Amino acid sequence: MKKIAFMACVAAVVASAGADENRIRYMSDTYLQSDGTQAIDIGLLATTNMRMEVVFEPTLTNGTRYLFGSASSTAGNSPMKYGFYVQNGPFSFTSGTGGTGGNWNAGWYGTKIAGTRSRFKAVYDFPTKTGELWSGDVRVYSVTTLTTPGFETNTCTVTLFCNHSNPTSYVDPFGGKVYSFRLFDKGTLVRDMIPYGRGAVTGLLDRCSGKVYTNVRAGGHAFTLGTDDGYVRSDRTKRGGQWIDTGYSVNPQTKIEVDFAMMDVSTVQQRIFGADTVGGHGLCFYVSGSKYFAWYCRDNPVPGWGGESTGILVDGERRKATVDIPNRTVTLTGAGGETVYAGTITYDCENTATTSIRLFGGAYTNATGTVVQNCPASVKIFGAKFWDGETLVRDYEPRIVDNVEGLYEKVSGKLVPGNLSGSETGNFRLKAGGNILCESANGLGTAANADAYLEDTGAQAINTGYYTSRKTRLEIDFAINDFGGTAYYFGAVGTSATNNVGLYYQLNNGNRNFSFRYWKGNGTNWPLVNNNKATPERYQVVMDLSAAKGYWYADGVQKKSVSLSLPSSGDFKNTVPLLIMYTQNGGQGAVGRLYSFAIYEDDVLVHQYTPCVENGIAGVWDSVGKQFLSNSRAANGSGFTFHGAGVDGGGMVFTEQPQGGRLSRGHTLTLTAFAPGAAGYQWLKNGAIVEGATGRTLEVAYGEGGTTDTYQCVSRYELFGYGASEVAQVENLPSGTMMIFR
Repeated sequence: MKKIAFMACVAAVVASAGADENRIRYMSDTYLQSDGTQAIDIGLLATTNMRMEVVFEPTLTNGTRYLFGSASSTAGNSPMKYGFYVQNGPFSFTSGTGGTGGNWNAGWYGTKIAGTRSRFKAVYDFPTKTGELWSGDVRVYSVTTLTTPGFETNTCTVTLFCNHSNPTSYVDPFGGKVYSFRLFDKGTLVRDMIPYGRGAVTGLLDRCSGKVYTNVRAGGHAFTLGTDDGYVRSDRTKRGGQWIDTGYSVNPQTKIEVDFAMMDVSTVQQRIFGADTVGGHGLCFYVSGSKYFAWYCRDNPVPGWGGESTGILVDGERRKATVDIPNRTVTLTGAGGETVYAGTITYDCENTATTSIRLFGGAYTNATGTVVQNCPASVKIFGAKFWDGETLVRDYEPRIVDNVEGLYEKVSGKLVPGNLSGSETGNFRLKAGGNILCESANGLGTAANADAYLEDTGAQAINTGYYTSRKTRLEIDFAINDFGGTAYYFGAVGTSATNNVGLYYQLNNGNRNFSFRYWKGNGTNWPLVNNNKATPERYQVVMDLSAAKGYWYADGVQKKSVSLSLPSSGDFKNTVPLLIMYTQNGGQGAVGRLYSFAIYEDDVLVHQYTPCVENGIAGVWDSVGKQFLSNSRAANGSGFTFHGAGVDGGGMVFTEQPQGGRLSRGHTLTLTAFAPGAAGYQWLKNGAIVEGATGRTLEVAYGEGGTTDTYQCVSRYELFGYGASEVAQVENLPSGTMMIFR
């Protein structure tokens, strides 16, 4: 892949980076906010083939306020209604016939979920008659009996931020934030809308068409574009949860302040922060068994002691918990900074703990001195501060350093990554979001030195649909995250009567063995490829079936080549398709990182897979076959996660470069560029931003005769990072020059 110097472009596009190119903002949580006066018409009539998904946060809950929908009984429309709204507090789905000749109360589905200032996702699936409401990582409501509205003569299109009551009227306006809206028709994504802002124009950009949708409601205000504050979040279901050891033990002069928001509001006994020591001090702020925020702070804690309830039911709102031992107070504030709870510490707090405080979970040291991690939480942490008397001793902020997410401790100047809970050891990548600082420890801009990769937990696979043969050469660029046992980094292994191929890893008697695998019928062939020295470094491995050879590279240097004892004759085309990061026949999934995968046939590149994110889903883009592939084992676990996004990363590949040309007066030229996974584009002319040029194409007009203009396309990604296309040159011919167009 061609390397492109583009940091000057990044500095021009990313205002938040300023002159310091070592620091780039990760902007994955941008939202479009309405104040109850706007509406967006997406220009499509709803049908029974549609599925809608919207990620949102309400701010106004009084009255009836539709997030999306249509409800009309005017002339030319079937009596019908569908949508999702908040009404005086709780959310509701509606779906059915109504109005003239119908019952407006029919097809109403109240969720009983309060419209708090939390982020939710609403799903409305007409084909399956399903409505779902998600809070953070948890589905909090589901209905599978939605009725079908009368769409036959309806002329009211799907609208956002309101209810479409007739072709020209938009009522029941929503007040709040929208992070994304997706609409599928017969399973095909036809609207993929994300927040957009350029100058005075704010709205939703449809990544399917490149069109920007703005307010259509008469008298409505302009939307507000914003980005959530940065955070690092944990997942309590991931290998038992993640936690951060602060290295700080509580004493009588301690004050702790943690800014957080819950991602799982359904699970009890989640510790947001805390630690206990037998014979010492115990402090914990947590979710109780009754789903209330609760706390305790006392000497000689009893494990499992119930503590004090705040009386505040767990929700996904952003909150700040403060435990102030010198002043004997515990407070909890709401999203607006208002105090929603104030409690008093009445127990003795004279001991010093020997167990250090954990964030994203807790820890307990028992009578034998064993430290046990416990009660992990799925929670976002926006920041945390610890004081010892008047001295600030810990000051955490979310940050990404060299592509590792964690909390950066500003007092010591060190990044603290997440660790695994329970008996497992080592680091685990947390998930960052919002407006978060990204930097590189080696002094380079993060977006310029990080390769993109998919991360696999062993439960994912890419099904290439390709059948290997004697003509095949396979090349994989990858790294190992787990050396605990057997794994396949690619494979096609069926029954004994088929031809089988794969890259196989096995921990055997303490050795770390890589092997190629190939057989025909009952014969097996597992030549070692790595001399028992597999390590976490990045590898490139080649399995060339046409030459019956295998090669192993580490960091670009060839370490070994081996001969493959293949059948002496025949093509032996496989009967099962090739999988990446897994294999068929019950094979063990790999736990590692995939940077790229290539398939050659007779030395011709037939598939080139590089990581990217499409429509919020992590997967690979086949730049030869022009196809996006994601996790094919969806039933076995969550999908891949996407990390890194640098100019050398797979997610930055421009598979279509703009082509220059020559222009004479009165003519135009259309430039086209495409970068799979890009969240948006920005065109530059002679190094300067072209206002409004944010799509894949740019129509170039004739400039000044006898001059040459340069054009370049910059791609933007949901994760931090920008990419740049090659430069296209457009020559403006002198006046009077005749061009013949054929």
